[in-house]
Amino acid sequence: MLEWTEKMSVGSEALDEDHKRLISMLKELNTALKAGSPAETIRDIMVELAAYTDYHFAAEERVLRMARYEGLDEHIEAHNKWRERLSELQTTLEGKADRRSALKLSDFLSDWLIRHILGDDQKFKPAIEALVNRRKAGPGNDGGQSTPES
Repeated sequence: MLEWTEKMSVGSEALDEDHKRLISMLKELNTALKAGSPAETIRDIMVELAAYTDYHFAAEERVLRMARYEGLDEHIEAHNKWRERLSELQTTLEGKADRRSALKLSDFLSDWLIRHILGDDQKFKPAIEALVNRRKAGPGNDGGQSTPES
């Protein structure tokens, strides 16, 4: 089920809001595909989803660098795999593939995102919490960078 739950929280309000937005966009895409919406509508959703994905991944990776997350390289690799599958979906939708194939790939992306948030993203939650605690301890503890909440 493609729904946000509190157990998905990663300890950063900003990243949690991004995750909620991505889930909402995937739900919108799935609904449009199932309803047989015009290709232009689906293309618009895909463009927005791809752009927001890039924005979110860059923000998340920046926060993980600030948090000195040891699993950053693997996390970036997982993000790159998502981008590849999203690109595959865009190609499928632009080509002659039927909507069933597109919906199947969209369902895969939805499942992947939920698994990623509940699995990979939960692994960095302690690093985010440590970063927040360093910020609370005062200046000089974080190299003067902005908080994950900003």
